[in-house]
Amino acid sequence: MLIVDPRSHIFHYPNQLYCIETRSERKKLPGRHYPYWWSTAYGRQIGYMKGKSKSTWRARIRLLNRTYKNLALGEADDTKPADGLRVLSFEQALETAEEWFTDFASNAIDPVPPKHREPIIPDPPDVAEYTVGHAMIEYLHWYRGNRKDIRVAAASIISFVLPDLG
Repeated sequence: MLIVDPRSHIFHYPNQLYCIETRSERKKLPGRHYPYWWSTAYGRQIGYMKGKSKSTWRARIRLLNRTYKNLALGEADDTKPADGLRVLSFEQALETAEEWFTDFASNAIDPVPPKHREPIIPDPPDVAEYTVGHAMIEYLHWYRGNRKDIRVAAASIISFVLPDLG
């Protein structure tokens, strides 16, 4: 699972940067009716919702049907000390969210973005003589070890070369 280090990530919201990791940074944020979302992985976010009297932590996960499942995690430790149950620090909210995300892992989108997934190289054709398909698959294995990005080459060969000449 691709996890971003919580101490070095700043969530980007249209034309502004918001940091929700520390109490002092959260104090600077204006209150609003929707959370400041912070991504832990692709399709998984922790949110900070600042209210007039109290602030809360939320979590959401993107499901396969392209909807979100939301959960209220607890109150933020802006005015009270964190107790790990009802009042949570950023780290405790992040840990609680990660545990909750595992409950929906089978029904959620893959936490690795599609552009970062490694292509699957097919097996060579099951024929006795050496074909173009064999050469292309050997080339893709070589390419994976000797070049930076195999995705375009693999997609082109798998889509256009192997069906006709494989």
